[in-house]
Amino acid sequence: MQKEQSQIIHRDLAGPRAKSRASASSKGKRAPTGYTSLTKNKINHNSTNMSFDNNLEGYTVTHTMWNKYWDNNDGSFRCHEACNGSMGGKFNVWSMGVALNAIGDSCIAMKDYTLPIVEPAVRAAMKYRNKEKGGFSAFYHGGYQSGDNDIYYDDDEHLLRGFIACYEGTGNHDYLEISKDLMRFIMTGLVTHEKFGCKSFIWS
Repeated sequence: MQKEQSQIIHRDLAGPRAKSRASASSKGKRAPTGYTSLTKNKINHNSTNMSFDNNLEGYTVTHTMWNKYWDNNDGSFRCHEACNGSMGGKFNVWSMGVALNAIGDSCIAMKDYTLPIVEPAVRAAMKYRNKEKGGFSAFYHGGYQSGDNDIYYDDDEHLLRGFIACYEGTGNHDYLEISKDLMRFIMTGLVTHEKFGCKSFIWS
């Protein structure tokens, strides 16, 4: 079943670039500008006639990210080489926020092609959640909602924006409820600190 799902997702993600190239080829016309031509030709950024489609390029970046880092065997993103934002071959929750933002924005621009990967990505992010506190821990610990107490408000705020982007791209109210729940957790860190000379609020 996982293999079949992976094949479906990969086929869907072949997406608009592959189809537009095939269409242009069949008509004897030049295919849409891609990465190769963008690197070979200078772009006049002052020109109103842009030589590429912003939505298509954004989708392509998301497509590349997914195909490179997604591990369908355990339903998570895998870091193939150790980096500052990883531990044990898995990305930290901040990186998950980046991924969700990209996927959500791609779904807004090209929903039909991106929709199949939104739910798996959201499920992967939920593995970082501490179900007792409601926040998301900094690093991956395996199972669904298996996050520990290593939680940071700024990380969770960044992740929150990713969940909201996924809601905006899909209209799925489950993602909106996840966002609301995370926002409620974040608000628990909003406290007064008059002793520090703050007239209003800061995050604890």
